[in-house]
Amino acid sequence: MLSALDQMSLRAYICIQNFFFDFKNSLKSERGDTNFISIIIILGIVVVLAALFIAFKDNIVDKVKEMMNIFMQGWNNQNPDFDKNNSLNPNGRN
Repeated sequence: MLSALDQMSLRAYICIQNFFFDFKNSLKSERGDTNFISIIIILGIVVVLAALFIAFKDNIVDKVKEMMNIFMQGWNNQNPDFDKNNSLNPNGRN
């Protein structure tokens, strides 16, 4: 009689352990659905950014040119001896 109770308790213990093991593995498992959804979202963002760039391309290019001109004017004002056609010698001296 004791042997039958021991076997039943051992089976119950193993079943409970298997249940928790399967539950823990199901929480850790990664499915392809989440990766697929994230790729779709990233592609959507890229398409929206591309459409915005195409729509406002001229404005963006003009703004960058304007910022570069302002930067170069400020840099030339701070370095009045700067000669655009003069390059450094290979040893680093003029």
